[in-house]
Amino acid sequence: MVVVECRGRSTLQKPGSITLEEVRHNPKLLLEKIDYKRLLVLEDDEEFISELGRVIKTFNEYLNRPDDPEKPTIAYFSMEFGIHPCLKIYSGGLGILAGDYLKEASDSNINIIGIGLLYRYGYFRQKLGPKGEQLAIYEAEEFSRLPINPVKDEHGNHLSVSLVWPGRTVKIRVWEAKVGKVRLILLDTDFDDNSPEDRTVTIIFMVEIMRTDFARSSSWVSEV
Repeated sequence: MVVVECRGRSTLQKPGSITLEEVRHNPKLLLEKIDYKRLLVLEDDEEFISELGRVIKTFNEYLNRPDDPEKPTIAYFSMEFGIHPCLKIYSGGLGILAGDYLKEASDSNINIIGIGLLYRYGYFRQKLGPKGEQLAIYEAEEFSRLPINPVKDEHGNHLSVSLVWPGRTVKIRVWEAKVGKVRLILLDTDFDDNSPEDRTVTIIFMVEIMRTDFARSSSWVSEV
């Protein structure tokens, strides 16, 4: 998968007018921003078309490896998955480990499905303030510009599921990201069907705060 990814990234850089760095390595956003006239030029670029064909062929061969029916199907739940920098649903070690599990499962042809949360405000971007202090910059994500797709129901509508909470029902939308052959199912509550309070369930990535609270609780328990 690494070879395919490197060749694919190199091919994506060739359109020239916009680099992956400018769109924070988001390939979907890169394709959206390429000028249509530039695409017409690339259509007649034999070298580019040939390289694109090789990348697609290699990737399709990777995806089309037959599943092994003898292997079990595994559901892997995690609060964060470190898949790619443009999908900011991770903060550090736990997320990177979870993401690596999915990537390795794809390479090893293991039947695994990841299940996590899709945060409206992903992990913050760090910036130094005027006194050298760390500033946390949270940026809202436009889900339509991320390399994910809505999961559709039998009527072609965005699939949502309901969770009964005390005194109310919370709606949860279902999204899908592909990690090679592996499906990563992402859930979010930040849409109009929910109350403002319930929309905050997946609105911001709070893992660092939860880790701090857990550490404090553990410290208090050990002292007692």
